[in-house]
Amino acid sequence: GIANSLKIVTIHNGVEIQGDISDKELSIPLKIVFVGRFVPQKDQLLFCKAFLGLKSELKERAQIAFVGDGPLRNKVEGYVKASQFSNYFQFLGELGRDDVFKVLKQSNLFVLIANWEGFPRSILEAMSCGLPVVASDVGGVSEVVDDSCGLLVKRGDLDGIQRALMKIIERPELIKKLGQKAKQKVENSFSLDKMLSKTEQLYQEILAK
Repeated sequence: GIANSLKIVTIHNGVEIQGDISDKELSIPLKIVFVGRFVPQKDQLLFCKAFLGLKSELKERAQIAFVGDGPLRNKVEGYVKASQFSNYFQFLGELGRDDVFKVLKQSNLFVLIANWEGFPRSILEAMSCGLPVVASDVGGVSEVVDDSCGLLVKRGDLDGIQRALMKIIERPELIKKLGQKAKQKVENSFSLDKMLSKTEQLYQEILAK
């Protein structure tokens, strides 16, 4: 409803490509990271419920790190502490950009469970670090995440999140395969250089007219 489709050009967000991840080792327990503010848009609480609903032997194979702050953080932390499984979780708070990338590079899996999104850069940044993604299929997420580089779940689908986590935790060999594809996808389609090049090309085409 904004304009005629012939007048619209889509240029996706782009991110800087991170270093080589070919020698990245798989850590045990698996390090799962969720980057996002604790606000109604994100659903860290649903993710916690899904993870805590897994069998004990699966929970023991993973460690969760939350990066971010916000008004709902105390609620999520309180829920985790009440579960008596708080040793599986870390709440790292709000971090600077360099520290966020440091956490991403030390992790094995990126999670973004959300109620709505635009086209989240956080997913691109995680993929640029060689992380496969488990994310809610909302907004433009499916334009970058598919079964070659991660797993999509329906909005609010607790069982779907559990199934995705089970698949990854039970088959950790998937992580390296999906992670390599994730990095390749960002390099090929969602790099900062690609975004700038397409933007410049569009300006040149308009000026030529």
